[in-house]
Amino acid sequence: MSLVGSLEDLGLADILQIVSLARKSGVLVLRSEDGEGRIVFREGLVHAAAVKGQPEDLDTLLRCAGRTGSQASDAPAREQIEALRRELVEQSLARMFEWRTGEFSFDVRDDPECGDGLALSVGLSPQYLTMEATRRNDERRAGVAARGDDALVFSGEDEAARDPIAALVDAVLERADSRGEAALAERDDETRADVSAKRPDALRIACAHVVIVDPDLAVLEWLKTTLADRFERLHLFQSAEGGIARIRQYLSRGEVPAVLLSAHAPMDPLSGIDTVADLLRRLRAQAPRMPLLLVAEEGSPAPRAARLADGVLVRPTPAALLDPRSPDRVAAAARAVCTQLAPFTRARGA
Repeated sequence: MSLVGSLEDLGLADILQIVSLARKSGVLVLRSEDGEGRIVFREGLVHAAAVKGQPEDLDTLLRCAGRTGSQASDAPAREQIEALRRELVEQSLARMFEWRTGEFSFDVRDDPECGDGLALSVGLSPQYLTMEATRRNDERRAGVAARGDDALVFSGEDEAARDPIAALVDAVLERADSRGEAALAERDDETRADVSAKRPDALRIACAHVVIVDPDLAVLEWLKTTLADRFERLHLFQSAEGGIARIRQYLSRGEVPAVLLSAHAPMDPLSGIDTVADLLRRLRAQAPRMPLLLVAEEGSPAPRAARLADGVLVRPTPAALLDPRSPDRVAAAARAVCTQLAPFTRARGA
């Protein structure tokens, strides 16, 4: 069985999402005027990747890195070798993401070959590699030094917003509206309802972990107390920068957290994310199955970015949370939040 097509019709990000969601094993080959690349998948995770002209075996990789001998019996050396393999995969994907034209073919194989000694012991999440590739390419184009592992730059807005094939949208993808909020405001009610009906909410997964971003400490503490029994781990941040770094860590391990994002959370302009809508678009494009929910204050207007989220959680005002006279009101809000989050939470041990 094989899948053959054109990169003009189906980009690499789309292909990675399809293989990942289907948990397929096999070899993806890309051929472009700019080069030829090969990506090896095992159960939806990337275990090896290389572009023609790069090392094709471990000895060559070691020589290119200034190392000699396999040194595989030494534990520290094994970790260094694994780091070299991972760097090769990330560099290769970054190059292949630059190819806009060409052909691809994916051959399904139960036990695909990864090259002599180049296979990663633990596969990498395609969502993580997509984000890492866009980060590297942005930095290369900008001519700046690579940032550390704790940083994440979402980019490639034009590519992420590109309309994929309708059948693939219905099956596996939720993509950002390339025309933005201004264009949506011009649509009539019937068209807007049609767009909402086509969102593949059923593809969202139940998560054991949650990343929460809200600038108010009282709100964070309330959400932590409210959701403590709903998630195995809760990560609290007052700005998007820290939350993005944590999301990136989960995706790099092939895990998907739920995300609760305040409509007023400070963004990270240095990464090109200026608004909550910007962040939601990039998260949705990179990890279509990740639950994304906005947190809004009771009595406030509906957030403009609500159309990009899976729902809006209404929380009490900070003043109400600190007011000893309003326990019933706060408790009712907590129950409503838990009910709304139920489809996206996974019970402990499940």
